[in-house]
Amino acid sequence: MGLDNRLKQVALSVAIRHLSKNRQKSKERTCRNVIELAKDLSEEPLTKEALNTYYNQLMEQIDTDNEEELKTWVIQTFHLS
Repeated sequence: MGLDNRLKQVALSVAIRHLSKNRQKSKERTCRNVIELAKDLSEEPLTKEALNTYYNQLMEQIDTDNEEELKTWVIQTFHLS
């Protein structure tokens, strides 16, 4: 794993830890912020439709996922590894 990918994963871990704390207040805002973060870290171009699909997927699972599951979902969905 390259340094660039490792730094992205560390930044993602820290950000998700902080974003997860606020999901009880506003899960919509948390999902939006997670998607924006992942989009910024991803090197692949993403369409608005794809981002909406990811947002809807995240909205369905945000209440049941813990921080580690959320991080894994972002890494797999946005191909960050």
